[in-house]
Amino acid sequence: MNKATQLLERAASPGIIVLLTLYVLVWVVSHLVSDTNLDPYGDMLENFVWGQNFAWGNEKHPPLLGWVTGAWFSLLPINQGSYHLLAYGNAALGLAGIYILAHRLGLARIALAATLMMSLALPYSTLAVKFNANTILLPLWPWLVVAWLSSQSSQGRKAFLWACALGVMAALSVLGKYYSGVLLLSLGFITLATLKGRQWLKTPFPFIALFTALIILAPHLIWLKSNDFASFTYVRDQGIGAVDLGQLGKFLLVPFGYWLIAWVAAVLSVPGSLSHSGARRLARGLWKSWLPQGRADVLFWLAWMPFLLTLLFGVSGFVSLSLPWAIPLGFAFSLLWYRNLTDEAPDEVFTATTRRSQKIFFGWLCLVLLISPIYAWQQANSGNKNYYLPREEAALMLLSLWAERQSEPLVWVSGDIPEAGLVAFYGDSNIRILEETPLNPIAGGVVFCPLGAAPTPAAFTACTDAADRWTARREEQVVKVEYTVAKSGTRFFQHQPFRYRVYLYEHRAP
Repeated sequence: MNKATQLLERAASPGIIVLLTLYVLVWVVSHLVSDTNLDPYGDMLENFVWGQNFAWGNEKHPPLLGWVTGAWFSLLPINQGSYHLLAYGNAALGLAGIYILAHRLGLARIALAATLMMSLALPYSTLAVKFNANTILLPLWPWLVVAWLSSQSSQGRKAFLWACALGVMAALSVLGKYYSGVLLLSLGFITLATLKGRQWLKTPFPFIALFTALIILAPHLIWLKSNDFASFTYVRDQGIGAVDLGQLGKFLLVPFGYWLIAWVAAVLSVPGSLSHSGARRLARGLWKSWLPQGRADVLFWLAWMPFLLTLLFGVSGFVSLSLPWAIPLGFAFSLLWYRNLTDEAPDEVFTATTRRSQKIFFGWLCLVLLISPIYAWQQANSGNKNYYLPREEAALMLLSLWAERQSEPLVWVSGDIPEAGLVAFYGDSNIRILEETPLNPIAGGVVFCPLGAAPTPAAFTACTDAADRWTARREEQVVKVEYTVAKSGTRFFQHQPFRYRVYLYEHRAP
């Protein structure tokens, strides 16, 4: 081991596990300070609802999201802090996958720098807080590629095990979101385009991987068939039947928006990017960071082919591209940047780059902690709806109303899904959240309908219309109640009450 290598290893301390643990803790603490609710669209409440019962699918997404959420909250307390820990632990696992991927690509000297700079990108910073069908792919995609590369470079028993791992990761990625098909297609094209890949195809290992994936996916495929391919229908309905030029144009800019901070920071962390000619040197580095090294450049195609295939689907009109779909796309971007910027550089450059990347990383985390209370103050002062939305208060009030009027336990809640999930998440996790109100309930339950902010809540909503029709034949068993609740305390500068209408159903034995 030469002196330069020893310097590089010392520059890489503390280890990646310590740094990623620090990353998770800082982001969880920052959101405990700045957030008073989960995401405004209710995606995370919906995950929690899906996680209440093990199923091989649901009407919107494959089932992995619900499985992970359910398993997580079977071990940890049900609160927002635990949920943020899940979200950023998930992102950290993705960053760890990028670190290992660098080693598999023979880029060990840039592994730490590339991983730390990737943590600055929006998918791993602000966007990672919402654990949903897009962010769950953050760890799945890089680890899938690690298994794909390892299967091609291994022999004997190791090759068999990596082939099985490849099949497992491919299946889990699909069970995370069908959008993973763009990565699987990309890996197929890259395999065919490279000599090593074509040689691998002549071995039994690709078929072992395929067989493993199909075994894992078989129950979900059976579920799809027995449920009229409900989640496929949901995906189809996201399209508009024509090319959405507006969304297509926005999606074209996503790589430079979501990863802009990380991209610039990566270029600046490499010695020489601002020396002498300054801005011109920086501009040259920004351009060079994206370039391929030959037509069979595996890293370049890992970085860009999923994005290009997504654009192709958008141009076809099959789907209307959604910006959050891009969240898992850039897992190889920072590896591409650093490989290009440090190509043929001496060991001293790698040492200095690693040290600079650590300084930027620590500075970034300090900035996150500094901004979080400022962001909380801004949300409180501006009257942000999600900041003041009284989800926990609404859940506790409903449970209190039920206890006052009903002698039997509250068993189920339906109505406005996913918002009705707040009753189980903030109230009693033993309550089942039903996506459809049962026709003939055999236990006491509630139809839960938010009406919006007071003093001008909605008089009627789709939820209340459906609930009124449902209760028309059960009036003697249903008590309709409206109540208003609001968040209070030193964190809340304004009084913003929200109105709810609930239908309390008491089951009576015939």
